[in-house]
Amino acid sequence: MHCPPSASAAARASPPSSNRWPEAASGSARPASLVTHHRPTRRPARRPHAKELTMSATDTLQRPSTQAIVRAFGHPGPAKPFTEAETALLDTAQRRDISVRHTVRGHDEAHTLATWSWGRQGPRVLLVHGWESRASHWHAWVHPLLRAGFQVTAVDNLAHGQSTGDTANVRLWGQGLLAVAQAFGRIHAVIGHSAGSAASLYAFAHGLQVDASVHIAGPASLKRVATGFALAHGLPREEIAAFRTALELQLGFPMAEMDLPALQGGLRHPALILHDPQDKEVPFTESLALHEAWSLSQLLSVDGVGHRRILRAPEVIALVIGSLSTPAALAA
Repeated sequence: MHCPPSASAAARASPPSSNRWPEAASGSARPASLVTHHRPTRRPARRPHAKELTMSATDTLQRPSTQAIVRAFGHPGPAKPFTEAETALLDTAQRRDISVRHTVRGHDEAHTLATWSWGRQGPRVLLVHGWESRASHWHAWVHPLLRAGFQVTAVDNLAHGQSTGDTANVRLWGQGLLAVAQAFGRIHAVIGHSAGSAASLYAFAHGLQVDASVHIAGPASLKRVATGFALAHGLPREEIAAFRTALELQLGFPMAEMDLPALQGGLRHPALILHDPQDKEVPFTESLALHEAWSLSQLLSVDGVGHRRILRAPEVIALVIGSLSTPAALAA
């Protein structure tokens, strides 16, 4: 696979066809740091190295056992204190708790998902955070979306923010999104970051219908994420197969259910995919794979914003909201 071009280069894409993601609203210029990528004519030869997909690539002096790594998978780390901006944002929101039932590690459990909403008119946009994040981390997005005429709802996913639980996975998150959509009714668009993007793919494949979606630095394969997690914690490559088997027993489902071939049926609406080619947490190749599988998608690289700062990049926020606001995106 050729290396992605520098984001400082000029965009080389021709205008998308009518069944592709619309350009930003008239009069708004695409920032020079954004580059459109065309879908390749054949599948790229390079597959991402599993270790690229780790969320915390730290070497260990003493390797834990395979079972210890299996048990650790799906447990988020301690939450950071709320910032003043986060607290101020949630103070202006209407909170609504959604009751859900999940099978977690073989046990049927009742949980509550905290949701936060702003605005009472316009199409609803659902914001879905990533791993070890929370709804309030979308604070840079809420007021621009409101000014553009949208209602906004953000969810604290299972075991994050003010939702209950201490362990989770993207499949459970996707099931939670289905419950949120059932509670709120029609969702115009979903914007998902990192694991939140992957959760939305599950929801789309299992009945959630939207007019458009945005996927920011998201993985496209649970199997690759899990493999990277194990390697980063010191598991030898020859033990990966046994690790995957044990992890699937714990998860209660085959990891293939969260890979693109199983999710293909939900990729039926226009989508915008954004990713920094130098992202050190989720490799750019994951977005390339999603773009290749999704004929109605547009992929833009955003240089110099990493995996998390991309959510605070003004040019990213403006581009996404401008695209959602065009008549083509709003047509149902």
